[in-house]
Amino acid sequence: MSNATAADAILAAAKAALPTDVAVYDTIVPGIAPPRYVVFYIPDELRRDIGIIGVSDELTATFQATCVASNTSAAYSAGMCRWLTRTVRDLYTDLQITADGMLPATIRHVGSQNPRPDEATPDKKVYSTAQFSYQTARI
Repeated sequence: MSNATAADAILAAAKAALPTDVAVYDTIVPGIAPPRYVVFYIPDELRRDIGIIGVSDELTATFQATCVASNTSAAYSAGMCRWLTRTVRDLYTDLQITADGMLPATIRHVGSQNPRPDEATPDKKVYSTAQFSYQTARI
């Protein structure tokens, strides 16, 4: 999969693979969120090659996906969140992406956290996170 930046490729992969009722956001959730969504926290190093300094052609960065599900049933929210996190983990683990001017790179799963409730929300929102690493080099 080739896109302008690694961040573009990461977001495009989720949008293409997840069910249409699962929204995919880049850092910010605008307005009222749907019952199921994934928010990606992608560092600037994967948005442009600022992470590659003059003494190195290599780029290593990590990014996070926060999966969220909400329903009036806390058990349903937890189960849906667990499924969504597992789906995102499986999608990105060993996924190879290419950014313009960079060598193809394989995404690695670093770790995930179990679903936990967001006590501040009235809609039984449950969230969990999955962390990934990405390493590449300039062509």
